[in-house]
Amino acid sequence: MADPLNMDGARGALSLAAPTLRPLLAIAGVAGEAEVSLALNGTLERTGDLWRLAGITGALDRSEITAGSLRLAEGARGEP
Repeated sequence: MADPLNMDGARGALSLAAPTLRPLLAIAGVAGEAEVSLALNGTLERTGDLWRLAGITGALDRSEITAGSLRLAEGARGEP
């Protein structure tokens, strides 16, 4: 698959469990130590360059997350 994130129009359930944030930060190109855990569940949707995660529940370390939402605008390759 040449572009595995080319999922325009995709919608589905997302579950994410990360014992530490280091791998997630590395994907984003951020170096550093982050020894907190993350667990998320929600509905992920992509339309064009817009990614939405809605109905988020879970926890960041020991802090509960309820009814959260996240919206990310995708930049061109090599751009933020």
